[in-house]
Amino acid sequence: MAPGPSKWVVNSMWDAVFLGIPFVINQVYVQFHSGDPGSGGTANVVALDRQPALFERDTDGHWRTAGAPMQIAIDVADVVITHISLWDALTVGNWAANMIANQPIPVVEGDLLIASDKIQWTVTEWVA
Repeated sequence: MAPGPSKWVVNSMWDAVFLGIPFVINQVYVQFHSGDPGSGGTANVVALDRQPALFERDTDGHWRTAGAPMQIAIDVADVVITHISLWDALTVGNWAANMIANQPIPVVEGDLLIASDKIQWTVTEWVA
């Protein structure tokens, strides 16, 4: 599946626009993947807990993580992180989006992964 928002997110945004139904994800959680997360965000999951993340929008229009960098203790065998998915809950919950890393991140058990470069994205190719 191509990176992007889930059907749940898109429909919730349209409900907010056209029906006035409020839509807010109070806390976004990042799940790490070793390959394409698929159309439900559940494929190729790296067995690490989802990580809470705060987001902001910069002056160039990029959405990016904010605050202190995420620090994740790697307690799984050697793996390469290639994708992330975004969720509205620490476990189970609603899948919000898939994203692909701009470069693979190899990690080994005992590493401390620090997401210091800010996870960021921008929306392109949507007709405005």
